[in-house]
Amino acid sequence: MTHRPKIAISVLFALACWSGIAYFTYTQPPEGLNVLLVLIVFCLGLLFSSLPVLFYLGRWLRPHASTERLLGNAIRRSTLFAMFLTVGIGLHILHALNWVNASLLFAIAFLLEILLGAYQNNAP
Repeated sequence: MTHRPKIAISVLFALACWSGIAYFTYTQPPEGLNVLLVLIVFCLGLLFSSLPVLFYLGRWLRPHASTERLLGNAIRRSTLFAMFLTVGIGLHILHALNWVNASLLFAIAFLLEILLGAYQNNAP
């Protein structure tokens, strides 16, 4: 199976997430528990939006790598990117985001990327 249907599905999910956020925030202002729902859908929207970009960037940088490996790397990196931004925005909403928290969050995401990349390269 080629990568094109997977990327097309990712783009469709991204459009659905962003339109869902736009409709939901237009009809109901995010207050209370609605903020959590908006953050979850925001994280999914970022994940599905950054997946095709990271996949084609990886394909451009490593043209001879297998499609499965490139797709796995893109999924891992887009998930980390979406979680990093969503947690950062969540901390900002709670008025708990400062330079120390942002630096620690970035360090955790960076180390997690290194460890997961090393594990994936050693996996059979």
